[in-house]
Amino acid sequence: MKSLLMILALIFSSSVFCAEIKIYEAEAWRHDTALGEFEFNAELGRAWVGLTMNDRYSNAENNSTEYIRVNVPGLSFDSTLNAAVLDIDGQIIECALVKYRGILVFRHKYLKNTNCSFTSRVVKKMVDDGFEIKRVEFLQVFIVTKD
Repeated sequence: MKSLLMILALIFSSSVFCAEIKIYEAEAWRHDTALGEFEFNAELGRAWVGLTMNDRYSNAENNSTEYIRVNVPGLSFDSTLNAAVLDIDGQIIECALVKYRGILVFRHKYLKNTNCSFTSRVVKKMVDDGFEIKRVEFLQVFIVTKD
């Protein structure tokens, strides 16, 4: 019985690391969703996340999107793997691989998500501004590593 428990403990302790890391938070005045993508500079060994925020009132006539770049601690570009990797407490996770798109002159590199994805949500928090306590909506964006 003890050996069975020991084997089960080893199986579950060696499972793949799964995490959700908050990379961005801002007041959600009109920004309801965010789409993330990995970007990189191979020469400098750097990788970051590009976020495109869309608000709930955006349409074909009134396109109100905002693009920002977010520097994520532990995220870098590994030129030997040709991938964006995330270091979480010493564990290296391959988040995106370099892929090629296009033909001849129009060919370019991009990062395709492998073991990481993005999720966003709007949360309500109570904020004390020194005069009154208000309920404020915040947009939060997370990197989620796959299990």
